[in-house]
Parts: sequence; C-alpha cells; structure tokens
Amino acid sequence: PFDHERLCIGGARGLLMFGNRKGWRLIPTGTEWPILSLARFKGALWFVTDEGLWSFDGATAPKLVLDTPGLWVNGLGDALTFFDGETTYLYDGEDLHALDTSV
Repeated sequence: PFDHERLCIGGARGLLMFGNRKGWRLIPTGTEWPILSLARFKGALWFVTDEGLWSFDGATAPKLVLDTPGLWVNGLGDALTFFDGETTYLYDGEDLHALDTSV
C-alpha cells in the first residue's frame, strides 16, 4: 500500500500517521519512543527507536525487526543505514553490519 499517493508521519511518543489528503489514520506502533525519521525499503516503511529497528507494511501493525537501538534511519535503495549515537549500521534486510566511519 505504499505509493506516491500515501504518506507516513512520525512523531512524539510513538506517533505514526498513515494517509493522504482524503484522510489519515493513527497506526498503533507498540512503542512510546519518538519516531524521528522514516525510510522506505523493500516495500515497507522503516523507523528506529531506542527499542530497535521497526518495519511497517501499511497493512499490519509495525513489527520490531532488530533490537539494535537507533536515532535515525536512511534508505539507500538496496539497504538501510541507521545510527545509534556512536555507530552507523548497514542493514540489507538479512544482515546487520557496523560501518567503519573513522576518518
């Protein structure tokens, strides 16, 4: 159900809204942590909280996929990156890799 006609908005205390100009619905996320960034990946919407990395397919409740906490998430097409305040991770849908970001 994710296309260019529908949007998701994240916010404080686990707020996730899904809809368009015709209407919005509140999605029960199962978390009270703020949802500060959203990314599309593999046909789903992804977000991170202090509890970990979550996936929302637009039809069923969001599910916790990894228990690695994060502050923000970014979609790269064939993978996600997310940051926990110290480490940046790459997740390809199966494997999680810590990235060496030293300069």
